[in-house]
Amino acid sequence: MKKFIFPKFSLLLLFLGIQGFQISHAGTTPKAVINELHQALIQVMKKSEDQDYDSRYKTLEPVVTDSFDFETIGRVVLGRFWKKLDDQQKSEFLDVFSQLSIATYTAQFDSFSGEFFEYLSDKELKKGRILVKTQLVSDDHVVPFNYVLQPGPDRWRIIGITVDGVSDLSLKRSDYTTIMKLDGFDGLISKLQEKIEISSGNLLR
Repeated sequence: MKKFIFPKFSLLLLFLGIQGFQISHAGTTPKAVINELHQALIQVMKKSEDQDYDSRYKTLEPVVTDSFDFETIGRVVLGRFWKKLDDQQKSEFLDVFSQLSIATYTAQFDSFSGEFFEYLSDKELKKGRILVKTQLVSDDHVVPFNYVLQPGPDRWRIIGITVDGVSDLSLKRSDYTTIMKLDGFDGLISKLQEKIEISSGNLLR
């Protein structure tokens, strides 16, 4: 598996074995959401030698889509620009943004050498949210991963990830709002689509 270089990627991160909060919401728990994501990641890592990019993408697509609250994340990363978008633009952004998130996971988790995810702790935050702390452990390093989840109408979903002390939301908000200022909505969509192509290997990095 590639070494994590968090600022270069969108919505990477994940983890296994959560045993904390047992707060139920619509038949699921924060533990179940994270476990499902972890299991899918471990699956594609272990089968990476036999599966190409498209196969791994198809495996991860439903799990990542169900695990993240992309609309909440989208509002945060676009800041004041979110309110300026019409419904069609919001839908287009969320579609491309979710594709990029799946593509990033697919590109990063492309090999397996004994890594595992370890639960550390969890606690309740304001507004009914839950912070789940985990870490990715390999032979030569340990990388902390912290998740924030909030309850939705059908299940808990991830709305924020911090990797090794760096907030994914903060990075994206800085990058995306800068692109919106300079190049507008179409420029942002083009940039995200380019990142998807790079993740899939169709463009040179």
